Amino acid sequence: MLARMAICVKTCRLLLWGTLLLCLGVGAVAAEPVDERELSRWVPSFALLTGMNAQRTEGGLLTGDVLGPQHATAEPQILSDTPPNPHARMMTPFVGGSIELMTPAWVSLPGRPRAYSHVDISFGFGPEYRIPKIRDPGSFRNSPGSVSFTEGTILGQGGQTAAEVEPLLVAAGAGFAFTLEAWDRALRIKPSLEYLREEIEIRGVVRRVVIQQTPAGSVNPPDFRHITLTAKKTQVYHGLGPGIELELDARRSGPFVLSLFIGAKAWAFLDNEKQVVIATNEFGEHAVFEFLKNRWAFAGSLGLRFRWVPE
Repeated sequence: MLARMAICVKTCRLLLWGTLLLCLGVGAVAAEPVDERELSRWVPSFALLTGMNAQRTEGGLLTGDVLGPQHATAEPQILSDTPPNPHARMMTPFVGGSIELMTPAWVSLPGRPRAYSHVDISFGFGPEYRIPKIRDPGSFRNSPGSVSFTEGTILGQGGQTAAEVEPLLVAAGAGFAFTLEAWDRALRIKPSLEYLREEIEIRGVVRRVVIQQTPAGSVNPPDFRHITLTAKKTQVYHGLGPGIELELDARRSGPFVLSLFIGAKAWAFLDNEKQVVIATNEFGEHAVFEFLKNRWAFAGSLGLRFRWVPE
């Protein structure tokens, strides 16, 4: 997680310094109003972007009984706590790049529309979301200051279902750009149909110690059996939905016109059935981890586009 954030910070710094050099560099001048000649051209462009994806999810965790060796007084269920059915809003920041191609405009129509399409490759670095979490599953260790040997004094017991968006995010879209003039510059309003491919890794863990039967009259500390149940699965999701972007030309440097843009997107995921992952061991003890992604996800983004528009 920290490594992903470090990459994001470096990318944002490069984006900032690149923009500053372009805007202040030799030959850079303010962008002009709508160029009628530019409207008649095919315009390729490259963009650097950053933003945030948001989606609601829910998870579940169920465990069976202790079936392996145990003391007669041990708790029969692996996890006795009944977990809630929590919901979480998974927030995934991202940075990436985009390639776009825009057609010549139909200048005889209102707004001088022109078709365009784009492909985005982004790097997500969202945190792991634990939905739900019971106690604190981790490495087994005795409670500080404890002198007794019971199941309850050993830390690291518990369970959780966790979900995390994988780093690679692939998006694409197509739509129409309507060109207006604002603040003596070209302003484009760009509605579109958007696609998103993302992967979510679902991980589950249950950890418990079980006290075992000791011979009558024994002075030795009791024996414990460690139960660790883990499972994971990666699910691919495909979303389709509307998008809107506002793009304003800012400065020109040689054949490039720098544009600033902000955008919003929404995707509906038709393949969002509940995911169930089951973990078992040699005794038949088991845990069931459940994850359900909401049908809709949303995103906001901003960035810099370098449009190839030779004079």
